[in-house]
Amino acid sequence: MKLFNREKVSDERVENLKNKIYKEAFWIAIILNGTSILVKFYLYGINTEPVTTEFFIIVILLLYSAVRTVSLGIYSDEVELHDRRSRIPMGTKNVLSGFGSGFVIAIFFGIRSSVLYGSGGNRLWYFILVFITSILIYCPFFIATMMVLHKTAQKVSERISQRQQ
Repeated sequence: MKLFNREKVSDERVENLKNKIYKEAFWIAIILNGTSILVKFYLYGINTEPVTTEFFIIVILLLYSAVRTVSLGIYSDEVELHDRRSRIPMGTKNVLSGFGSGFVIAIFFGIRSSVLYGSGGNRLWYFILVFITSILIYCPFFIATMMVLHKTAQKVSERISQRQQ
């Protein structure tokens, strides 16, 4: 007896539009939290206490979205569609984004240590030394992390997708 569990017929166009709205709302939440973080950094200085809530909201939204996409088996399909449309495969983009993240952190640490610890003529040497060291540490770490996460998510998503068929 299915008294309360009635199967609802829905219009695919309406469902797609609702999904589009949810996606836009997700990105609006990310942008608003990011803007709030930047404003608080500007007003209160680079201090993590005032932005802890916004940071956790962004991290939780992104983690939930990633885990949900993988658990539904959609991630492997998205990667396949992306690789068909784009000239640069998703794996290459992950390597580039890992390198870019490491590069940005290396520049930040290089500038920071040259300003804090350098004086006069040795600021350039502080920057170069810290920049190169940071590149050697953070780029391989971020590249490996991005690749491992991508490959793991893709394998899990493919397994779930095959089980659903």
